[in-house]
Amino acid sequence: MSSCFDSDGELFALVSKDLDRCKLRVSSIEFLATKTIISQLYELEKGEEILSTAFASSDIFATGKRSKSHQQSLETKTVAIGLNTGKVLLYSPANNDLIATLESPSGVGITDFHFCEQNFRGYAVDLNGKIHEFDLKSHNLLRSFTLEDTGIRKVSSLVYEGSLHLVLSSNSIYIYDLKTSSIALSFPGHVATISNIVIKDSTIFSGAEGDRFVNCYSLTTKKILKVVVFQSPVVTFRYGESQGHGVLIGVTEDGNIELFNDPLATNTMQKSSKRRRQVESINTGVIIDINRPEDRNAANENMKFIDLFIKGSSIIVSWMEGLVPVFDTLSWVKTVDDFATLQIITDTHLVKDRVASHKDQGLELHDSAAPKLYTEKNAVVTMGDNFKDLEVDQEDLETFGDQLKQAPIKAARKKKLTTDSLATVLTQALKSNDHSLLESVLNNRDENVIKKTISRLDSIYVVNFLDRLSERILRNANKQTALIVWIKWVMIIHGNYLMQQPNLFSSLSTLYVILSNRSKTLPKLLQLQGRVNMVLNTIDMRKSILQDKETGESDDDSDLDEDVVEYVEEVEDGILVEASESEDEEMVAENGYSESDDDDF
Repeated sequence: MSSCFDSDGELFALVSKDLDRCKLRVSSIEFLATKTIISQLYELEKGEEILSTAFASSDIFATGKRSKSHQQSLETKTVAIGLNTGKVLLYSPANNDLIATLESPSGVGITDFHFCEQNFRGYAVDLNGKIHEFDLKSHNLLRSFTLEDTGIRKVSSLVYEGSLHLVLSSNSIYIYDLKTSSIALSFPGHVATISNIVIKDSTIFSGAEGDRFVNCYSLTTKKILKVVVFQSPVVTFRYGESQGHGVLIGVTEDGNIELFNDPLATNTMQKSSKRRRQVESINTGVIIDINRPEDRNAANENMKFIDLFIKGSSIIVSWMEGLVPVFDTLSWVKTVDDFATLQIITDTHLVKDRVASHKDQGLELHDSAAPKLYTEKNAVVTMGDNFKDLEVDQEDLETFGDQLKQAPIKAARKKKLTTDSLATVLTQALKSNDHSLLESVLNNRDENVIKKTISRLDSIYVVNFLDRLSERILRNANKQTALIVWIKWVMIIHGNYLMQQPNLFSSLSTLYVILSNRSKTLPKLLQLQGRVNMVLNTIDMRKSILQDKETGESDDDSDLDEDVVEYVEEVEDGILVEASESEDEEMVAENGYSESDDDDF
């Protein structure tokens, strides 16, 4: 369920899903004393889902000019509805009809749409991170472009250094120059994808999905100013100013509202460090919660705020009563003693009784065809020991000993049943769209069981199964390691079927975004792996050279040992005598005389 206010805080749009159809409810906030009362419910076609909503004035589409008055009339307000099919529907709540339809060439879901009154253009961002620029007067597509970062999900605009720039955000924030088609400035963002962007003069506030931190960036210093820390992850937030004070207010996942007074005020007590600049963080804020009166909350309802809007010194808050949004106002700053003192709001606990009817909103909270409203006094409560309507055969009752004997057999049957019929349970969960039943199947972590289950799954449920897996990975990134195993075996076993399906890219656009984001870091990881391998190979080569040197020195020593011969004088003399006698015999044989004959002469 998503929602948004218009720029004046007079209209509220709420997206809901009943059965298999998405609905957009647009209602006016009557206590603001507007002249026109609007309460419309627009139902989309089957298979169409709303991914984003944004308000603008229809005068821009008709004349291409801004409204002369700062406050627009309710009859000229228009809602841009971004669909999962790549279309943007321009819907008029006053006429309960479509003005025009903008179509992107990619056919991928639109995550955000921004009306830019400076150049009378509309900018849409799809799930592939591509930005489409439309002419709001002719409703024609002017151009489409992308950045190196394909994770862009939000778009806005501002005037930076005298020219119009787009503010594009993924995990980081990019200030994109429309004239030069280049990035003029960028800020490091969050770990998760940025879901909220608020621009106030030269300051940009950003918050991410499932994140408690809201970063404040300055376009003047081109640095981060402060970090506002909420107690719970922030769903949506806004910034406002009144009577010289600023306020940052956000709705958290707990359903409470947290308020931070003057978040941009400089802290004079903080000492500056020349060596390292530390970013100041704000951790303490005012908490506003809502609940039923204690004596009238028998059902223990957990009431939650869903959205808010800052209008001057007042806060318009919204919560749900059944299927209908309800509104109330709070003052976050008050003047006391004839403008002498300003009183800032403190921790507040709102107590709201259940609304029986909603004539003030022009709606009803109950089915008009019902004979009467449900009240606690009409409920009949009986004790648990009333067995008069039960017919139990005493022979069928088992004793505790009999049940204990059969326990191992039942456990074995249960284990065999879960292994063999997991594919049947998965098929039933996909057919009936039963989330709890599907979750029980996905809790299995045995890869062999997963492989057998996917092999028994009928191919006609594969696309729906992949879509359900993608939704769970987007909602909880901590489960993606276990769910990726399911996706892997679906791709391996049913890959041929998937390749034959038409329009598979639009059907599995969410899965494509998940896999592309996971593979985005693959080139850098491969480069890192190559460098690490090179370093390891160098170390191994040096080790081998050192080992070769050590083995070479040992071989030289062994050669020297072999050349060293022990000298024995007697043996040496014997060898010389034998050598001389053999030489004398040779000379006698050749000359016929010996050296001794020469001596006689």
